[in-house]
Amino acid sequence: WPGLYEWSAGYMFQKWRPDIFISVAGDGEEFKARDAAGDIHEFYETGYSVSAGLSYPLRRISAVSLWTRFASDKLRNETTGDLFRETETGAGVEYIRSTAVLKPFHTVRGSVFSLSAYAARPLETYGVDFNRYEASLRNYTPLTRHLTVASRAFAGRREGPDASLYSLDTSISSFAASRYRLRGYPRRAFRGQNIFSSNLELRWLVLDRLNRHIYFMWPDMNIYSASIRLFTDAGTAWDGDRFPEQSGMWGFSWGGGFQLNLYLLQLAPVYLSVDFSTPYDSSTWRSSVVFSSGYITW
Repeated sequence: WPGLYEWSAGYMFQKWRPDIFISVAGDGEEFKARDAAGDIHEFYETGYSVSAGLSYPLRRISAVSLWTRFASDKLRNETTGDLFRETETGAGVEYIRSTAVLKPFHTVRGSVFSLSAYAARPLETYGVDFNRYEASLRNYTPLTRHLTVASRAFAGRREGPDASLYSLDTSISSFAASRYRLRGYPRRAFRGQNIFSSNLELRWLVLDRLNRHIYFMWPDMNIYSASIRLFTDAGTAWDGDRFPEQSGMWGFSWGGGFQLNLYLLQLAPVYLSVDFSTPYDSSTWRSSVVFSSGYITW
């Protein structure tokens, strides 16, 4: 496959009570970047995070979540052999208001609004120190029984000594999956103290209640349904308080993909998603493979 690629894997489940959650996520990516001298270097970056917390319902459509998180990120320059590592440990709080109506593996209609604050502190000398404030809005509009338009807008601000490390990319290695996605661009393509991104998707549930069973062990794996999507993303990152107006500071991409919706061992929903995306001004396509479990995050 030409161009760059990335893989991601995550797992989330609820234990003891519906409002207690534990999440483990990881991702990796290989990409190329040009240094100040104009030489091209090859990089490989991997990261993982572990989160645990409590979600407490306030009303029928709102809740507040408290969580703690540990994350580690490694960046290796394959050209020079240099290795860079960053770690963080922190705690956060999030308010969520949701009117979304869900079917198995499929959001039908409604909206989800969230506000969150997160404080990270280093455990070692190569850790990072920052405070992060984020807001997001998701909306789902049904066109037909199996066709839905999904949109999302996200804004975030990062303050502290490591504020410039805020990155807009395709990574999912964060609590409840990344809400600041710009598919088609390599990691660290847009970095700054503030970020903004928006996503628009046309989703088509092509195979509903497929119920194909694979008996590789007891009980089995059930391929429940499948969907395809077309999407377009836009985003930017900047320092200071002035919102960027130059077109060169923005990224725009488009692409498509498909998703298999499964029940693994009849215990939890599992999602296997494959996306292909590219910037509007580029012919380099990127592939993204995401395997996750637990609940629908987007």
